[in-house]
Amino acid sequence: MGKSGKSHCLSKSVSCYQCAWGPCQITHDNRSFLSPLKHREKTKPICGDTIDTILARNLLSLLIKGTVSTAICAKYIAGLLLANSSLIKNEIKLQQITKRFGEIDKKELILKALYDIENSGYNPMSFISNYFPELIRQDLMGINMVPHSTSSEILSATHLLTMCISSNPEDFLRQGFRLGLANLGTMIIASELKDTLLPPSRLSKSGSGISGNEAVRPIPFSAGFSFQKCLDILNRLNSTDPLKPLLDWLVSCEIRGFALLIGCTKLNETYISIIKELLKKNILILTAGCNSYSCNELEFGESKFGESRFSESRFIETKFIETEFFNSDATIKYAGRELGNVLCNLSKVTNIERALPPIWHFGSMIDFAQILNFLFAISTRLQIRLKDIPIVAIVNELGIEMPSATGFGILSLGIPVHFGFNESIINSDLITTILVQKTTELFDGRIILETDPTQAAKLLIGSIDEKRMGLNI
Repeated sequence: MGKSGKSHCLSKSVSCYQCAWGPCQITHDNRSFLSPLKHREKTKPICGDTIDTILARNLLSLLIKGTVSTAICAKYIAGLLLANSSLIKNEIKLQQITKRFGEIDKKELILKALYDIENSGYNPMSFISNYFPELIRQDLMGINMVPHSTSSEILSATHLLTMCISSNPEDFLRQGFRLGLANLGTMIIASELKDTLLPPSRLSKSGSGISGNEAVRPIPFSAGFSFQKCLDILNRLNSTDPLKPLLDWLVSCEIRGFALLIGCTKLNETYISIIKELLKKNILILTAGCNSYSCNELEFGESKFGESRFSESRFIETKFIETEFFNSDATIKYAGRELGNVLCNLSKVTNIERALPPIWHFGSMIDFAQILNFLFAISTRLQIRLKDIPIVAIVNELGIEMPSATGFGILSLGIPVHFGFNESIINSDLITTILVQKTTELFDGRIILETDPTQAAKLLIGSIDEKRMGLNI
């Protein structure tokens, strides 16, 4: 809900381009206007659908396109490797992936990836089965929400969009959650296989495998963060149990929790305010997607990235741009005292003179899989569900395809998600109610649609504190 808890629903019309008889523009009393046909009924569109059906269908269409984009990327990378396995430059990364599948060879691995993307069978996606922690898989299997393949979920969703197949908004939204999960599984395929294409020195110059007193080389952050780089840093603090220092900081509230920032467009003032408030409250922010680049534009006017602003930053070998949030000054300026101390301590073990940044940038949208792997490792180490860890997410737009699909996947893991309000999607009390109820009922999660930045930050921080109370920390 929006400011003061009132409904978002406005008197604006919603447009439907579903069939060639459109576009129809429908208001909340289901009155059709600007009808191109004189004989059309004045009270409803030609198909008889209500505004709730149209909004839910529009949202599902958006999620389909976001999932397709990820699938095309994953299929392209897998296809390259299948055609020419000599393109693999990181055998260590390849071994790490194949080990999850029982030491299969590289061709079998690539075929499994392609099968996950393209098959029409009924087995769970193997990259979900082998990457998602067991407790999460059990929960999803218990409610029959494990995707069979990216293709099968896209086909099912597209079938639902066909006129006369369904007019029930709940059908569309439930399938949207399945698409979100399929999208996460496909992101893992794309990101993991992509990382085999580059030599280890380009992916992580962090002294992988070096631990204890041997860890003397500095870790440069010109290429951003990755799951492996996070482990390498923590390994220098505790080589036998790398995640323990991080968990100790969580218990002591030096790191109050994590916020995942996902999106493709420039962050507006609402989200800048939310981010600053979260950092002040000692919440570490992990980000992926093109809005990471827009952070670089704050208070600097025109983007310094120029032509390359949408490049995958983890692959950029040049010095990382000094920016509003991605530098040591940001830690001093925005991070709470406890979080700032943690980031300063981490800089010492990585032989960096100044503090690590308060927002860790993992790369392009598909590299959200790197963040997932990091969080999955924490979940497995604690033997608790991801939804029980102090994690929230922010998707700064519900209206752009890939971040919307990613956001639905995060919701399906039970993580509270704040979506940027979009009245062409959520302009309905019924849609809002179904989203809230289904998120809670299916995944024990929470969707936040608050437009006031102060209130939104309070809700996100409150969600983190609830998880901390549940863990007795």
